[in-house]
Amino acid sequence: MKLPFFNKRKYIEIKAYTNIKWYVDEVPVVLTKDVQTSHLNTPKLTPEQKKYTGTFNTCYGRLAGLRNSFTLQNWCDHDILANEDKWRYVVPQTTQTFQAIPHKDLVFKPDGMFVTKVIPPWRMECNTDVDFILGSHILNTTGLTIPTGIINSSIPVFNYFYYIPKQKTTYHIPYKMPLIQIFPLSDWPLYVESEYNPTKFEEIQQVVYSQPRFKWIQHNRFRK
Repeated sequence: MKLPFFNKRKYIEIKAYTNIKWYVDEVPVVLTKDVQTSHLNTPKLTPEQKKYTGTFNTCYGRLAGLRNSFTLQNWCDHDILANEDKWRYVVPQTTQTFQAIPHKDLVFKPDGMFVTKVIPPWRMECNTDVDFILGSHILNTTGLTIPTGIINSSIPVFNYFYYIPKQKTTYHIPYKMPLIQIFPLSDWPLYVESEYNPTKFEEIQQVVYSQPRFKWIQHNRFRK
């Protein structure tokens, strides 16, 4: 006999798959508590400073998300160059895994900026039905505007957007920069695992690229 209150899963488990092996070792999708902060140039504080001075390390807004969110890190250097008429990105010469495409929308055409969609090299599975808030990371210091939105666990991609001003400007987005922070709209414990699995990546990719209808279909197959 199956008892529902024994079988109900009281946690959220994310599995992120990639077809690039070294991404798992170098820039995995991880809980935010495991993200390196060396780019913040944090000095070593004296005991007196730690005792009497509040800092970013004790900020509730940062600490509360360490275990309750996961992080997408930048997987390759890229520069965004723009002027009033166009934008383009520049990546290391041999890189073929960075995808940024113009976002074409009949309704959303904001004045004064370009909108581009970035497609990370990860595909996701989740063990339960849950919504997530996706937005710019608290440690993202690039100056880029990344809008916030909500995604559902049935959608297996981490696509996000850059808003690029229509003016002469250059953004440098360094390798390993924490770019995206994703919070489940749930108080269940969160677990994250990154895995090199080209077969699983391709299996999910085929579903993403074979939608038979004009609107996105939510697939339970992305839940374990």
